[in-house]
Amino acid sequence: MWAYASTADRSAQKLALMWMVFLNIPFVQRILRKLSPLPLFMKHLSLKVKELNGKKVLLDPSDSSHFIIFTEIFVDNIYDFSGLPFVPDLIMDCGGHIGLFTLLSQNQFPGTRAMVFEPNSENLPYLKAQIESNHLEVEVRPVAVSDFNGYASFSAGCSCSGSIGQSMSSSTEPASTEVVDLCQILERQKPSRLILKMDIEGGEEHLIPKIVPLLPAQTAFYFETHFGEASWSKHARILEDAGFKVVRTSNRGPYSDGMAVRSK
Repeated sequence: MWAYASTADRSAQKLALMWMVFLNIPFVQRILRKLSPLPLFMKHLSLKVKELNGKKVLLDPSDSSHFIIFTEIFVDNIYDFSGLPFVPDLIMDCGGHIGLFTLLSQNQFPGTRAMVFEPNSENLPYLKAQIESNHLEVEVRPVAVSDFNGYASFSAGCSCSGSIGQSMSSSTEPASTEVVDLCQILERQKPSRLILKMDIEGGEEHLIPKIVPLLPAQTAFYFETHFGEASWSKHARILEDAGFKVVRTSNRGPYSDGMAVRSK
């Protein structure tokens, strides 16, 4: 899994992984929560990953969500670009978290125009650091996506579970985030060959049916559903009816990850 330049690099990478595992042991997590703010060395872990041709990945080793998403992408391989029948002219990441999907897709399709949408302010420093340290050209928008423009209440939860709720008319409301209409963005961008990733913590329930008619003929759509088998079946059927070949890549109780590809 790791790319080693030397024995020293190998040892450093193993120690880094052991450090991350240690910091995510439950009783250690309870202690860390009492130490906030944490020392800098506990908040920044830099790794080089083989799948990224040695590009740097910056993680918070004390954040179990970073560890979970890192494992899903680079161990479980839930986003598989192998065999994709086209090269995209636009990559859109909705729910960008700390930018690991962006790193993976930019490594596979270097130089492709990319947009990332992430409303959680605590994730943005990591997201931007991944992009800057690897010298990528990616547009980062600190907003949530839905089917309207405006503001909505925002519940951050852990770093990978933030979701929007009730819409608001003003940005002055507490715990709110800006929201952009993904349908309008797709209509303005007019991509011919699109990779779209959507992990928006339940917002896909009403958004997927609205965006499917707007997707170009050549689209690879990576998405997560959050409400059990009925939700997965509903969205898979919508995509299949629109000419997509749909594959479920993981099933974790109420959560399912899927890949839908259409190439006409």
